[in-house]
Amino acid sequence: MKLSAKPNLNGNTEEDFHNVYVLLNLALDAVNKAHIALRTDILNGRNYQHTDESVMVDDRNNTYKLFHQMHDNIGIIKSAIVDTLLEEELKND
Repeated sequence: MKLSAKPNLNGNTEEDFHNVYVLLNLALDAVNKAHIALRTDILNGRNYQHTDESVMVDDRNNTYKLFHQMHDNIGIIKSAIVDTLLEEELKND
């Protein structure tokens, strides 16, 4: 993914780009914490007593895939921000 947005083009600075990067890191941390809580507090045997164990395994596998996709997507956006900032830095050197 490549961002067309550039610092200072519309008044936003490199710091604004950095701030979004920091927020994305916080989002990743929140996603990781939510995934851990989901697996330990919800997707555990105590909540699946009424079903076959394979149902719990399917739920765990499906949610793992979704959390992995969220993680990947946030990483893609973070990389695009870094690439944009590096391009600007090279331009200014």
